[in-house]
Amino acid sequence: MSIDIDLNGNKLVLDDLTGGILSLQEKEGTTLIDTCSNHSGIIDVACPLPNYGPLRLASRFSKVANIVVSDNSVHISYNSLSPSRTDLGYTGEVSVLIKISEHPDGKSLVFEAEVDNQSDYHIPQVLFPDFMGLVAVSGHEHTWFRQGGVKVRPFIELGGTPTAGVHQFWKGGWWECFLPGKGWWGGTTLGRWSHFGSLRAGLGVFDESWYPDPEHAVLLRVYESTGKCRMCFSREMQNWKQLDGKIQTNPALVINPGAQWKSASFVVTPHAGGWPHGITTYRKHVQSHDNDVAVPAKHVQDEIGFRTVFMAETQEYAPQYCEYKWNDLPKVAAECKEHGISEINSWGGLKGFSLPMQLIETIGTKEEFGKSVDECRKLGVNVSLIISVVTCDPETSLRFGGSGKQSEGWNYHTQLIPAMNPGYFTSLAGDPMDTCNQAWQDAVLESIDSLREIAPISICWDQLFFSKGQRDLTYVIREILKKTCEKDPLCTFSAESFTWLEMESRYVHYTWNWRSDSIFLCDDTSHRTADYAAPALSVWKAPRLNLNVETDRIRIIKGFTDNFYLNFMMRKPDKIWGSANFHDYPETSELVKKLSLLRKKFLRYFKEGINLGDGVMADDYTVLHTSAYLLPDSLLFFVLNNTNKVQRSVKLGINIDRWMKCHEYGFEILQYDIDANCVIRKFIESVDWRNQIDIIESGELIIFEIREDTAKCRL
Repeated sequence: MSIDIDLNGNKLVLDDLTGGILSLQEKEGTTLIDTCSNHSGIIDVACPLPNYGPLRLASRFSKVANIVVSDNSVHISYNSLSPSRTDLGYTGEVSVLIKISEHPDGKSLVFEAEVDNQSDYHIPQVLFPDFMGLVAVSGHEHTWFRQGGVKVRPFIELGGTPTAGVHQFWKGGWWECFLPGKGWWGGTTLGRWSHFGSLRAGLGVFDESWYPDPEHAVLLRVYESTGKCRMCFSREMQNWKQLDGKIQTNPALVINPGAQWKSASFVVTPHAGGWPHGITTYRKHVQSHDNDVAVPAKHVQDEIGFRTVFMAETQEYAPQYCEYKWNDLPKVAAECKEHGISEINSWGGLKGFSLPMQLIETIGTKEEFGKSVDECRKLGVNVSLIISVVTCDPETSLRFGGSGKQSEGWNYHTQLIPAMNPGYFTSLAGDPMDTCNQAWQDAVLESIDSLREIAPISICWDQLFFSKGQRDLTYVIREILKKTCEKDPLCTFSAESFTWLEMESRYVHYTWNWRSDSIFLCDDTSHRTADYAAPALSVWKAPRLNLNVETDRIRIIKGFTDNFYLNFMMRKPDKIWGSANFHDYPETSELVKKLSLLRKKFLRYFKEGINLGDGVMADDYTVLHTSAYLLPDSLLFFVLNNTNKVQRSVKLGINIDRWMKCHEYGFEILQYDIDANCVIRKFIESVDWRNQIDIIESGELIIFEIREDTAKCRL
């Protein structure tokens, strides 16, 4: 037996015995969940017994759910969740109350749960909401799991190629876990939103909490027995490597005997169409906190990217071996302006890991540094210095009450073998400081003040960690902003994003992270590519996320169309990033100039439009990269052949009525090339636009603009 419920137009079917979700259908009729009683989910908790640690208590094992349906909500209660095994002598009582109600947006559902642990056992983990039986909406090839910075085909990629030897033996029980936090450094969440589905329909999920409330890890598994996917949320998972043997859950969040637990409020959005339709309510949630958001300098908002120069390699004492000297910066600035760039980020100009911060004399004198920065600013180019003071060398660490150890190292040089942390070279090694250490904070601010007495520089903060304490790192950042950005509109504050966008968006104008081809420093999974962040870019106004690029045409164009803040780091052969200039690569130079002009032409879309990423098209492409921006009366989208092959007879399609209101006069379609020339202009009356491109070359970019037509357009 089952109970059919209609909430905000969504068809929800619950098992009348277990209370589990048997089916979920969005308003337009696409089924997102389809399962049976034994494989249905809504809540699942761990209840390890001394003699059997894997024991679970879950809705699907319980046959006495009490379900009460009202006009706009349903309550599901369990006097005692039943165990996964009945032969272990478990006699505990863990009661649960779940409420599913209509969200005010008119399309979403709100999931909430309360757990009362009246058993004698500790409950270290709660999975809620627990969505079992998610179907491949558009087949295995075109059904995706997304977060702010991840895009995965679960039915193909999960449980696929082993990441470690033991994986192949445990493949049938293997989970993928997407951790919260970590910012743009290695995280995938980039906020609290997750999505399962395709361009046909999907399910968007986020919790309505905000920093400092903990974010949730998301766990995925595809069951071989059912062929369906499971997506569940856990607040207790703080770290995850299935093979390192470490304790993974947060002891502070364990539900002790006699204690109660309450979930966050989860907003669940079943919807037709691509993921942008499932993120709108989350975007409004983020925008409700816009009063705290940093406003980046105008050039950071308007321009294509910035330039990083690596002044010299570590421990370089001979001026002739430096890549740049301070006197070279004005030439770099002039070249940047030619390419539509007004921000230079300088690496290697300061002695790292020590206080007070000191300019490296090999690169030039203080006077030369000050003069060069002034000349750059006269050209309209801001100079930012990256500072590394969170990890401190032993001497500095001990001076501020640290351990004095060399627990982590960032020792790199092109002559080292291997090039990073070979063990015998420890010039840049130290121990992380407690960023709430007030003496250390005061020393950092004093040192920055001394540098700014020489020149009006901006600050790029290496390793942005927010420790919790009486006076945390926000005090330091506010002081920096007060003395720089609030008084100088050209100044910026950038940082290596390490934590939560909810926190970083308050202060950071743009990120400087080691993001380029793939994420290999975190989580050891190949599907978490570094250049995907369309959902995050569609929601967060700050910080502007960087993407490091060199001379690869396709990567540069792809990053441009997605609205990354491109970090140009050309290099000389066998040299470090940032050691070459644009003029060393004429083709790259020409491309960047064109893209800068293209951004100016369509700046309103990039700044004011809603970033729809790859979610606007009617079809899911494997040979094209698409991204789009929506204004109230028009739509701009990019089509890039991001393969190394010529593509022929490429069919494009957009259901215009999903994005723009129908107009009585139809629509005007304009097609542009990379030089911003309008090459085709036509009018259509149908809201179902289809177009065929006969040939699109490798790396070719085509731009389309769809505008509401009026009688005036035809004159």
